[in-house]
Amino acid sequence: MTKAFWAFITLAMIGITGGVVTACGSQGTHNDNKNVTPGVNPKLHTFNNADDYPNITAFCIGKNGVYTTTRDADAFQIVPNDVECLEGGKLYVAP
Repeated sequence: MTKAFWAFITLAMIGITGGVVTACGSQGTHNDNKNVTPGVNPKLHTFNNADDYPNITAFCIGKNGVYTTTRDADAFQIVPNDVECLEGGKLYVAP
């Protein structure tokens, strides 16, 4: 194998590596929800998380509060007899 062959292989690998790094770097930082006004649904209450994305949603099923995020479908919590679901609570919606 000649020096020209190895020079070609080296340059090709550098080009491929640069293309992969550029493609991976251009995907953003999941800021698709940043500074977006949450949709209007009187039964759902959406709040900004600590990262300033509106991705915490809370709602009531009867007296139970349900809290979830848009980033992880398995990350929901149910709070039995949640005081926020009672009349006067932040999540209460009149029937």
